Amino acid sequence: MKSMFLRSVVLAFVLSAVLFACQGGGNNTNDVLREGVLMQSWPGDVQNQALGQLWTLPGTDWNSYTQFQLSPVTIDPAGSTGVSLNDQVLLTTFLTSDLSKVFMRNSGQADQGSANMLAINAHIVQATPNKPLRNITPLTQLRGAGYGSITVEYQITDSATGTLLAAMRMTEKTQRFSVEKLSVWGSAEESMKSWNQTLAVGCGKPPSIDE
Repeated sequence: MKSMFLRSVVLAFVLSAVLFACQGGGNNTNDVLREGVLMQSWPGDVQNQALGQLWTLPGTDWNSYTQFQLSPVTIDPAGSTGVSLNDQVLLTTFLTSDLSKVFMRNSGQADQGSANMLAINAHIVQATPNKPLRNITPLTQLRGAGYGSITVEYQITDSATGTLLAAMRMTEKTQRFSVEKLSVWGSAEESMKSWNQTLAVGCGKPPSIDE
């Protein structure tokens, strides 16, 4: 009996270790290799620096930009296979709304280009939803089968000259220890909020008081 008990304990320990190693969550990985429409236009050195972090043009006077123009957020059909049209609209609407909010700090949104305006573009390269029912317990999360991911590219240019001022490409997988894994798009929305904040602060906007 004692030997059987010890074998059970060892088996449970090994299974736990395997489950932990097979989780699909991770921090800011860039293993989704598909290039979005924005990244394809960036110079090679910018692409390298904009993977997983914000690149900005050295010497940019962000205080001189008092207005911004946000183009409609787009989503790559090839990277959102299986995502319903309603969910695609949900994601692009969320990203549009939150980006507008963070860039409204100390500036205004306008419809026409001008010398003191930032032109902001965002493109969702790929989106995979969480499967909440598969994320309830550790035993249902083998290999992160219920985890989603999101990849977004951001580009900011001078609206008058077209000069590239900022670029960023971010990928995030659902985290193993997170409440958002129990929501279909909770992880994606949290990731986009964080990235929008990074982009805005990097372009001279004050941090949000509720972040």
